[in-house]
Amino acid sequence: MTSIMRRTVRGTAAGLGALAIIAGAAACGGGETETTDPAVSEEKPAEDAGEPADEADPVEEDGGEASTDEGEGDAAASEGDAAAGEPLSEEDLTAAGDRFFEFLQAAAGADGETACSLITNPLTDQPLEGKDRDECVTSFTETAGEAGVDPATADMMERSMIEAVDNGDGTAGITLLGTDAGLSVLKADDGQWYVDGAAAMQQQAG
Repeated sequence: MTSIMRRTVRGTAAGLGALAIIAGAAACGGGETETTDPAVSEEKPAEDAGEPADEADPVEEDGGEASTDEGEGDAAASEGDAAAGEPLSEEDLTAAGDRFFEFLQAAAGADGETACSLITNPLTDQPLEGKDRDECVTSFTETAGEAGVDPATADMMERSMIEAVDNGDGTAGITLLGTDAGLSVLKADDGQWYVDGAAAMQQQAG
């Protein structure tokens, strides 16, 4: 698990480093926040999600078994919708952005305990606990300098610069002044948003 945690933390460090560069450039050049369209465009395909359900109607012609088949089809459709992820609401996106900003502040302050409490286990998509969380804190301490985000840089980052956009799969991507940070956040079973550990690990692997 240690190697997994190390890759996860390094992945978040890479994303935070990118944010630091963007924030520094914005501070020097007076960058303007761009309007991010992905959150809007992702909602459009979802409007057609209900149409395939109409195709199930002909099944009723098969008699008594139709109701059973239809019920199974509805259950499968529900599971498919859950897997694909329903469009995120504005409340979700705001909460996701708030949570990431909280993580950013902890990372900039080299607060490994808080930062690791806001990252998911790459294997479960749930908050880190016990030994896994301890390993994250250790890895975070070892790699904190790689992020390139010091308190001075973090002070230049305002919550208004950060935007969460709908990835279309139940997770939210993070942008800073319209530029992709390479990190995502997801909602765990407790209803709270966390930095997506699996996505961060994949970024490190790539």
